[in-house]
Amino acid sequence: MVEMAGIFSNQFRSGDIVGRFGGDEFLAFLPNTRGFERMEYVFQRLVKECDRNYEKDGVVINVSASFGIAVAPDHGVTYEELSQKADEMLLAVKRENKKGYRLYQQISADKEL
Repeated sequence: MVEMAGIFSNQFRSGDIVGRFGGDEFLAFLPNTRGFERMEYVFQRLVKECDRNYEKDGVVINVSASFGIAVAPDHGVTYEELSQKADEMLLAVKRENKKGYRLYQQISADKEL
């Protein structure tokens, strides 16, 4: 967890807010960022940087990262709206392959994520 926090702090700007949300989840607020396209390279680098093996006492553990992304005001304006939508996308990434990122997209009721 400490090493992941270090990776995150190196990838974000000084004005961004990144913190541990609980367990193995982190939350990031990127103020003054215009559109997902400008943020996408950050998430591409994070996925790559976090995908690594750790060895301790002869046991190898693979660690990877999954990100769900919601952008204000397009996907909401309150913490609750944005975190709920980002969490939906996080769960979708974890179901697919457990590493990567997905930007929130409106999905009709008859489609699965």
